[in-house]
Amino acid sequence: MNRPKPGGVPYGQLIKTCKDPGMGAPTFDDGPFQCTRRFLGTLKGNGNQGLKNALKRIMADGHQIGSHSFSHKPLSSLSQKDKVSEMVKLENALHGTTGKKPTYMRPPNFDCNDKCMKLMGKMGYHVIDEDLDTHDWKNMSNMQVSKGIVKKGVGGADSMKTTSFHHRWRVPW
Repeated sequence: MNRPKPGGVPYGQLIKTCKDPGMGAPTFDDGPFQCTRRFLGTLKGNGNQGLKNALKRIMADGHQIGSHSFSHKPLSSLSQKDKVSEMVKLENALHGTTGKKPTYMRPPNFDCNDKCMKLMGKMGYHVIDEDLDTHDWKNMSNMQVSKGIVKKGVGGADSMKTTSFHHRWRVPW
C-alpha cells in the first residue's frame, strides 16, 4: 500500500516538534467533546454542535485532522492487516465527512514499533509524538494542568510544543 508522499515532512518516522518556529500542534484524544467547541471558539468565533459539524468546522477554520486509529487499539500488538484496517476505517469515515483523508497520525498510547512505523510510512502518514504530555488523564484539575504546561515551557512563541490533551474536561480555556 504505497501512497504518494508530497512535501518535505518525513514519513514513517517519529516527529516530536513542529518544524516552523512559533507553531504548535495540540492533539486531543477521545473527542470531540464539550471542550472541542470551546477550544475552537477560542481559536475562532462560536462553536457548532455534532461530530460532523465539528469536523467540518475544524477543516474550515484551517486546522488539520489527524488519525489516532479507528478504535484506539495498541498498534504494535496488531497484525499488519489489522493495522491497515484501523487506519483505513478512520480514513474512510473522515473522508466521508470532510472530503479529505488524514496524513498525520499519532499512535494510541504512543505505541508504534519499527514495523508499525514502516507501515505508516508506506501508507503515507507522518507519525507524530508529543514533547509535552499534560498528564490530564491523571484526573488533575484544570489549574494543575495549566500550571504544568506553563512550567514545561509552553508560553513563548518560539517554544510551542506538540502537546497531548486527553479528556473532555481538561482543556482549560
